[in-house]
Amino acid sequence: MSTTDTSNQNTEVDAWAAKINRLRNRKPMERAVTFHDEEAAEIADAAREALKRAEKRSEVVAHLEPEQITTEIVAAGISADAAVIENRAAVVEAERGQADAAVILRVRALGSDVYVELQAEFPPTSQQKKEGQEYDVTKFAPALVSACSVDDVSVKQAAHLLGGQYPVLGSDGAETGRWKSVPSTLNQGEAALLFTTCVGVNQGSRATLGKA
Repeated sequence: MSTTDTSNQNTEVDAWAAKINRLRNRKPMERAVTFHDEEAAEIADAAREALKRAEKRSEVVAHLEPEQITTEIVAAGISADAAVIENRAAVVEAERGQADAAVILRVRALGSDVYVELQAEFPPTSQQKKEGQEYDVTKFAPALVSACSVDDVSVKQAAHLLGGQYPVLGSDGAETGRWKSVPSTLNQGEAALLFTTCVGVNQGSRATLGKA
């Protein structure tokens, strides 16, 4: 093998190693799930609608022909512009209130091996197996949300969010082997979104197909 061939081969090996390192060093997939306060959202929506109406009134006055403008029109224009400014401030305040009232939970991928091992800890019951389920979702879902949580949500807290089961701890903090079932704090759609988001960051793909 010539020196040139050896050099080219080494270059290809180095390029491949660099690609593998870039893949290995990618940040885990992460998502944020936001739970909005309905009253705060309605206030923000109303403020935005009021701003639209004020801007429309202001635009009507601004687009009048010179011969149409009277003293009353000028006064109406000033009033409309002031209303726009006032409503813009109201929107900012309402959106700030909406953001403050919202609860954001961030979740991050565990890594393929950890995810598979966690799922294996909660095999389906005999009935769930008959139904074709791969795991006991009442136990796995809270455990997964807790494990993926960037905000250190405990399994117990996750169970209360989703509805499900969490392990009962003894006075020494060790698991007793007993499980407690609790109802969901979130509605069905919200609970499903949180759980499927956790599944998604672990099973989702960041690869695309293209021409070679």
